[in-house]
Amino acid sequence: MFKVAKAYIKEHPVVTMFTTFFILYFTLGLYFCFSNKVITLFYDVIFDIDCVRFNKLLYENYAPDNSIFKHPFSITILRPIFFLTQAFCNSIKTGGILLLALCGSGTVCMVYLTIKKLIKDKNIALPFSLIFGLSFSTLIFSSNFELYIYSAFISSILLFYIIELWDDNKSIQNIDIFIMSVLLFLSYGITLITALHNFVLILFLIMHKNSKFSLFSKNIFKHLALILTMFGVFYLIFDLSFGQAKNIFDLEYDKNYISNDFNFSHFFAAAKVLFVQCFYAIKMEFVQLRSFNIGTGLVFATKQHPVLFAPAILFFTTAFVGFIKKIKNIKYLTHSIVLPILIISVLNFIEWCMYNCEYSFLFSQNLMIYLIILLAVSFSVFSDKFTKYFCYIFLLWQCFSNIFALVIIKTYLKKIHIANFALFKTVYNPNLFVYFIYAVISAILIHTTIFILKKFMKKEILQTSIKDKIIFFTSLTLAYILIVGIFSVMFQGKA
Repeated sequence: MFKVAKAYIKEHPVVTMFTTFFILYFTLGLYFCFSNKVITLFYDVIFDIDCVRFNKLLYENYAPDNSIFKHPFSITILRPIFFLTQAFCNSIKTGGILLLALCGSGTVCMVYLTIKKLIKDKNIALPFSLIFGLSFSTLIFSSNFELYIYSAFISSILLFYIIELWDDNKSIQNIDIFIMSVLLFLSYGITLITALHNFVLILFLIMHKNSKFSLFSKNIFKHLALILTMFGVFYLIFDLSFGQAKNIFDLEYDKNYISNDFNFSHFFAAAKVLFVQCFYAIKMEFVQLRSFNIGTGLVFATKQHPVLFAPAILFFTTAFVGFIKKIKNIKYLTHSIVLPILIISVLNFIEWCMYNCEYSFLFSQNLMIYLIILLAVSFSVFSDKFTKYFCYIFLLWQCFSNIFALVIIKTYLKKIHIANFALFKTVYNPNLFVYFIYAVISAILIHTTIFILKKFMKKEILQTSIKDKIIFFTSLTLAYILIVGIFSVMFQGKA
């Protein structure tokens, strides 16, 4: 039995990875959100996560005014997909948790495929995709009601697609521009800032593929024309359905996030979140919630013992040494996609420093994908044996720290429920084993559903490359979202 399982895992690593992380994220999602009324009713309860906005987008026919600029078309993009997961689970809340788990596990798989494609070494791709999937940032955003994991999932697909085109000797086709435009717009519709980074990637790709200015400008024009067309269509759908599309251009709310007194302390605070807390949580503290009098909110501690930073310092110092060795070959840096990924990472980090540092963790999924790829590229200069042992030791520390942090979160949420029993009428006491069994059964049902659907799909589709599958399913998804959007207009957002 063990040999059969081992052979299956070796033959189907992506399916195994997807299933494992789906069960993990779905279990954690049920554990934190299913019987938890604090997270679904109040803002900023843990790490400033706005689960309430997620609930309003999916459960109610309402688009919150103050989130439209930051997440412009999330309601028109996500709700059609949510309808499917809701029907699968026959539950609104469970359907939302399922959608989170699917996107989270899908992002981990795309990171694995991207690193494998870029470095051409699955022995490096596996440990780094595990580090990404088990990072504190990915664990939190794949199991709690927020929007950032969706834009991360779309960005991971777009990045893989761009790498496929980058290494292809063929010129960029119209279908390629169309698919990249759709993926860029979908990421923009969910999280504005993510789309700006994705545009930089597409810009570098078109420059790389078109040495002549005339071809470059022609492809850029096509791309921008498609983006503007989709913006106009979705703007019309949004406005006719909810009547609040004008708020997309309101910049006042976003100014609350920008720091007016930038200094070097912001730099170190952002670095601490990015290079430590996003990977493993080391210390948390309680603060009085700003908006609601239900007690305290859980955030990262402002001061930690320096020893706790040692694993991250050692890990990133080693990666830095590897990266310097890698870019000694200037031709590799200037001709590979590593350069635009590096530029995006630097720009993203600058944005973190400009924003209030207390919100840095919220935007971590925008950067984690690019950072983990740069780490994998850096470690590729070392031997496979060294990289595996080094990464798996770091992974053990990461798992230990994050399990401890998740237990603290659970204890905190239980105390909040007890302290506000008159308000919630329940005590938060989730059964982890029951949720795990439910997640396993759900994974089996999903695989069964996919197996049945395969029987009705043409062999030509099933036997195509990953790039062709992305083209097919992206086009299908856009068509489905537009159809549901038309019904939403007809029924004033109630479709």
